[in-house]
Order: sequence, then C-alpha cells, then structure tokens
Amino acid sequence: DQVAPFPTPTSVRRVLTSHVDLHALPKRSLLRALAVHTHCPPERAQLLELASDSYHETSVGTVVDVLERFGSCRPAVGTLLQMLPKISPRAYTVSSSPAHSPDQLHITFNVHIFNQGSTEGLCSGYLSRLQPGSVIRAEVAPSSFEPLVHKMPQLQAPIIMVAAGTGLAPMRSLLQHRLQQASSLSNMSLVFGLSLIHI
Repeated sequence: DQVAPFPTPTSVRRVLTSHVDLHALPKRSLLRALAVHTHCPPERAQLLELASDSYHETSVGTVVDVLERFGSCRPAVGTLLQMLPKISPRAYTVSSSPAHSPDQLHITFNVHIFNQGSTEGLCSGYLSRLQPGSVIRAEVAPSSFEPLVHKMPQLQAPIIMVAAGTGLAPMRSLLQHRLQQASSLSNMSLVFGLSLIHI
C-alpha cells in the first residue's frame, strides 16, 4: 500500500500551512519538475535554464516567488503538494539551565531575513510572533555540549567564554548554571560578537 505523504485525514489548507515549506529556496530538481507542468514554452525554457548547472538558490527566490513569477506553471493541486519541500525540524540550543529554571526551557534565536529583506525564516519568524501561552510542537534532544557542564572547573577557577551571534545560547545556560552553584559570576568573562550587515 502507498503511504500518504501527510497525516490523514487532512485538507489542502492544513498541508500548506503545517507540512510544506513555501518559504524554502527551491532546488534544481523542483524547478525541473515544475517545468514539466509549465504550459508557456518561453517560461518552461526559462525554468529549465534556472535549473542548469549555473543555478544559485538565492537568485530564484522562494517557492512562492517561483510560482508567482511563472504564471503558466499549473500542476494539479495533489501533484504540487507532493512536489513541494516538506518542513524539516529546526534545532536550537537550549539557553537555560535546569538548575536555575527547572520548570522552563529557554532558546535563543535571531529572525533570519533573506530575499532582499522581504522574507523571514520560516521557524524563526514563527517563533518571533508567538504570544505568551502559545503551544508549540517540540522535543528535547541530547546535546554534545551537555557533558561539558559536568566537567566545568571548580567554582573558584576563572572561565573565559567566547561566542558570536546565537552561539551565545550555551554560554547563557552555563552562566545560569554557575550562578545557581556559586551565587556570583565575578570570575567568569563572556566575550560576545555580532556581525552587522546593515547598519
């Protein structure tokens, strides 16, 4: 028996909003597949050209951009839903210590902006719009950083931490962990940097 690509029963709206990534940058294989369903010969040729060896994801835009740009590309709804990239899980480093906040879990992220500032990252944009009390689907997985917490130097030993961007997340959890242990961070130093593309 053929396995359904999405949980069933479902609706087109549900699939578009919860299962496929319309903000994804299309891969060459998707552009070639869309070209098969493009009725205008010049548009079909342009899609195939975009899918050539010189293809660069950022020059095409998102999946939605492609569908809007090539109006004669009209695959059947069922076909299109199976062609579109699925939403993949996003991994974030926990930025809180269970010793400090046993009933909470914090994450640190930045909103990814691309396509010349017109499009937000799918997950980071979603997280930035959540309101207190919102329910999300998530799971906690083991981290390679976790063993380091148990190997931290003695409380009196000085610690220097260096982080950039969202690399601050594990450092924040370490700071919380040490604060819970020693009630002071006087012997810990954090050097933090952030790259500013647009000032």
